[in-house]
Amino acid sequence: MALVQAHGGMRDGLGARIAAIAAGMREAYARYRIYRKTKAELHALDARELTDLGIVARDIPALARDAARRAQI
Repeated sequence: MALVQAHGGMRDGLGARIAAIAAGMREAYARYRIYRKTKAELHALDARELTDLGIVARDIPALARDAARRAQI
C-alpha cells in the first residue's frame, strides 16, 4: 500500500510540473501577443504623432517589450 501511495505522489508531482510549464507557456504567448499588438499600434503612428508622444521610432521595440513585461496577465 505504501508503494502505491508513493507512486501516486510522483504522478501528482509530474502533473503539477506539466501544469506549471503549460501555464508558463500560456503566459509567454499572452505577453508575446501584447508585444506584437503594441509594436504594430506604435508603428501605425506617423512621425508627428510619435514626436508628440516623445517617442523615437527606433525605441518602439523596447517600449513594446516593456509594455508586455509590465502587463497584468
